[in-house]
Amino acid sequence: MAVILGEESLLVPLLYSLPSTIGALNITMGYSSKNNPAQILIAKLFKMHTNALSRNAKSYVLYYKDVLDILTHPLVEPYAKTNSLVNVINQNNYTFITHQKLMELNPNTSDLFILLFQKWEKGSMAVLETISNLLQTIKSNLNNDNEEEKISKAFVYAIFKTINKLINYYSQHSNIDDIQTLYTIYKQVIELAEVSFEGEPLNGLQIMGVLESRVLDFETVIITSMNEGNLPAGKSQNSFIPYDVKKELGLPTFKEKDAIYTYHFYHLLQRAKNIYLIYNTESEGLDAGEKSRFITQLEVEKQPKHTLTHEIYNAVLPEIAYQPMVIPKSEAVMLRLKEIAENGFSPSALTSYIRNPIDFYFQKILRISEVEEVEENIALNTLGTIIHETLEALYTPFIGKFLSESDILGCFKLLDAEVLKQFKLVYKEGEIKKGRNLLAFEVAKRNVSNFLKFEQESIKNGDAIKILHLEKGCERILEHPSLPFPIKIAGKVDRIEERNGIIRIIDYKTGKVEKTNVTLKSWKGLTEEIKNDKIIQVLAYAYMFENEANDKPIEAGIISFKNLKSGFLPFSFKEGKEETTEINSAILNNYLEQMVLLLNEILDKEKPFEEKIK
Repeated sequence: MAVILGEESLLVPLLYSLPSTIGALNITMGYSSKNNPAQILIAKLFKMHTNALSRNAKSYVLYYKDVLDILTHPLVEPYAKTNSLVNVINQNNYTFITHQKLMELNPNTSDLFILLFQKWEKGSMAVLETISNLLQTIKSNLNNDNEEEKISKAFVYAIFKTINKLINYYSQHSNIDDIQTLYTIYKQVIELAEVSFEGEPLNGLQIMGVLESRVLDFETVIITSMNEGNLPAGKSQNSFIPYDVKKELGLPTFKEKDAIYTYHFYHLLQRAKNIYLIYNTESEGLDAGEKSRFITQLEVEKQPKHTLTHEIYNAVLPEIAYQPMVIPKSEAVMLRLKEIAENGFSPSALTSYIRNPIDFYFQKILRISEVEEVEENIALNTLGTIIHETLEALYTPFIGKFLSESDILGCFKLLDAEVLKQFKLVYKEGEIKKGRNLLAFEVAKRNVSNFLKFEQESIKNGDAIKILHLEKGCERILEHPSLPFPIKIAGKVDRIEERNGIIRIIDYKTGKVEKTNVTLKSWKGLTEEIKNDKIIQVLAYAYMFENEANDKPIEAGIISFKNLKSGFLPFSFKEGKEETTEINSAILNNYLEQMVLLLNEILDKEKPFEEKIK
């Protein structure tokens, strides 16, 4: 059996789509070296090292994306044993890494790792020799018994031959010694290089181009890309010499090329018993066009013993573009839900379920966390963490006492150093001295400074503020006749204070929050819409802290750093013209009724986790 590729670029997609039943395989065609895996690795190496040289030749600073591109390349990752290094770079936010630091982070270096990250400081010849040694090391890692690795080996060998040609060239022209020039020459040479594959020509599936099929006979022939412009190619020759001039001077034209392809096409068909001619029926779009004149010719000049059939294959298009996930609750899921109930449902877990039950399933049931990546620019949640941690550090000395103006003035003096310290702790090795991260650093300082001014103004206006708790872990057991078992509600409150005799439970938000976000007009449907997430959260904190309030009035709400002029935004229940901000037993009872409905839905074995389409 032979597969004849009308377009040679289809080779790699064909190899990936071959069924596992295909045993022996022989590829008899040249394939461009330009986009093979080994060439892509060399191109990435050039990019990483030239960037390092142009950035700072003395300290040789590498950009993390360039490093990770190399370490995660399929020809490197299985053999370099650098998974721990990749994790360290991601976890510590190393954006730019000096060569020395990279070597320190990976003390158990392999020969492959050293060749990849060896400094390119000794000229073009040294670089070419390093790449040549690298390709030999990669080739020795590949297994001959594995068909896929045999193909990779052919790709590596093709680049190896090209590099050796360049070594010979540079040995005669040592005056050309610029790495950028070397890369330009390499790109031009690689355009012309081809990969040759080894195989068994007398056994198994034969994959070849049209010209490679000459004077060969097969029982079964599959020919792809049977569209005009591919087979035959037609007027596709690139030449500065016009057709008429070629004709007059007896030079070969596209007609001669078409004649050659015509001969090979009919010779392939001559002794074949089963022939499959594949073409794109669409007249417009990618790889489209009229069907080949060769097919039309076979139809018009039909022979008595020829049996022609036409079959059209279409991609299966589902009626619905995306089917939402529905995951039933198994026994294992129910056991995990009971475990969560014993350890504590947090307000954020409950709002996660309201937002999308599938997110809750992944995060809380399966415990799948997000993949850790380098945070090149400070994310909003990281900025929020830094502001929270800074405020906790500044206010911790005042827990249990009333705040004074001098206390706030002392916080102002510590502000810059504390923000910098928290940046280092949270953002680790990330760059904060320039660019967007410097702006984020200044935003964090400005937010904390504005908050301190807000506090200072409150004290001047006569408010008696006593800090009771910071980042307090709270919990409370919720028991209800309709619940299958007692459920713990647990969470961490940013700040609890006593202000003018009223207990105030505060949640900091770095995003913008308006008063409408914490105002409720009806209890019905509280847990059905995500817009009520902040209300659910602050009322959960009030419920957890109720027993420690010693019968003092409680308010719970939010301080939004993007809306500081509005000050503390307490939860309020508005019924008609009446509005109350005090969280009394009636409000908590109504709240708990809604929470019981939500928890019963989460714990209902018959109700699966259904994805909400965003």
